[in-house]
Amino acid sequence: MYYFLCYLGPSIPSKRILSFRRARCRYCGRVLNLLGEPTEALFRIWAHFLKEEHDLGLTRISHIYKVWPSLSEEEKVKVIRDLLRKYFIPLTT
Repeated sequence: MYYFLCYLGPSIPSKRILSFRRARCRYCGRVLNLLGEPTEALFRIWAHFLKEEHDLGLTRISHIYKVWPSLSEEEKVKVIRDLLRKYFIPLTT
């Protein structure tokens, strides 16, 4: 089930939302690939929180999902960056 949730196929980013492509989870150390649109990045983060049972992250992201459709592209990028800053460590290599 997890592989189905996380596989989004090859992604071709239409615009770069982050200065890095991968990030390591602060809680479990797993590495996430964060290429693509803000919605894809949010989905990958959510799938990671769900699989690893990171309750703090799930609580916050469930609220984000409620307001996500009403956000502008700039606000979506800001939300993704805030999530990453709080729960992940950027990997530059």
